[in-house]
Amino acid sequence: MRALFMFLSGFSHISPSIPLAWALRSAGHEVLYTGTGERTRVVAESGLSMADTAPESDVEAVLVNRPGTQHQAPGETQEESDRIAHLSGMFDPAKIIDARDAARIAETFAGFAALTLDGDLEIARRWRPDVIIHEPSHIGAPLVATRLGIPRVQLEIHLQGVDRFFHPQFTRWLAAHHGVPAVEPPAVALGMAPPSVVPPEPTARPMRYLPHNGGGILPDWVTRPAGRPRVCLTLGTVVPGVEGVGHLKRVVHEAARSGAEIVLAVGDSDLSALGDLPANVRPTGWIPLHELLPTCAAVVHHGGDGTTFTALARGVPQLIVPHGNEQLLNTKAVAGRGVGIGVELDAFTTGHLSALLEDAAYRAAAEEVRTEIEAMPAPADTVPSLVRLLS
Repeated sequence: MRALFMFLSGFSHISPSIPLAWALRSAGHEVLYTGTGERTRVVAESGLSMADTAPESDVEAVLVNRPGTQHQAPGETQEESDRIAHLSGMFDPAKIIDARDAARIAETFAGFAALTLDGDLEIARRWRPDVIIHEPSHIGAPLVATRLGIPRVQLEIHLQGVDRFFHPQFTRWLAAHHGVPAVEPPAVALGMAPPSVVPPEPTARPMRYLPHNGGGILPDWVTRPAGRPRVCLTLGTVVPGVEGVGHLKRVVHEAARSGAEIVLAVGDSDLSALGDLPANVRPTGWIPLHELLPTCAAVVHHGGDGTTFTALARGVPQLIVPHGNEQLLNTKAVAGRGVGIGVELDAFTTGHLSALLEDAAYRAAAEEVRTEIEAMPAPADTVPSLVRLLS
């Protein structure tokens, strides 16, 4: 069987699919990714192949700096207000927390689909896959599958299920722009969220989330017992490159006052904006998060799907300082399950971290969720049923 993987160009979008891709490869099937841009290097670094479907494009302008996506507050023009209202209308209004953030997400998804759709269609025609496997955020994938009559598998890489927040008009709107009367539903939907944290979609088949944070050489201190509680402080893979780490200065210094060992895992970011770091703060370069977290008593992070999922899979209590819609919703889910707490950036204090470290209930709940995730079918166990369903 040939499986064409279609995911947005970004580490946090592609990496959750890598275990399934390798499960297919290990079972003797062929795998190819489509995508574009530097952010897709995780595919090659994982030993898999990718076809660049928009080699001359500037995907960064769509994913990060797309004109008009830095929404301003009350002084915005009427034209800007109208655009935000239109784009945020692509989402279920009952689920929106921030209309501007929803507009930005809608614009990004539509922009990426427009950028890569022609190339995706061409690669699919040439390679002739038996199935297209995609994330819900890649709204061009259903169009390719429908137009070419290829069954598709939707892999839910988001904790909350981003498709839950779309109105059906979003897909209809894009389909109409590309001459597809109606988009066929997925043949199979795979959900990785633990049911006790986020109730599953009735039609979704469960599949275990296996953290894939890349490889690396572990520093000696990672595997040594820590003399005091160790806390990982991270912003994931996107925020440091876009916003830097300066806004974290207060969080870093407040966290250090807890007396814990603070591992500042923000890759190769410039740390000068943080000022002089306390002695118990250990800045580090790239370390695979799934290797670091089992040595930690807690993790402080921004609420992105990758970090949230990895912490759940490793049974580590979480303190989330969210940035936007998806992260606010993840914060609510984590707090609701009792595996962590959320706090706004400006309100963060040492007391929040101390409470997380000292209350054993958070660790117990996190261990329950870890056990729950480990009981879900692994990607390797999912492949045979996929083949049967698609044959």
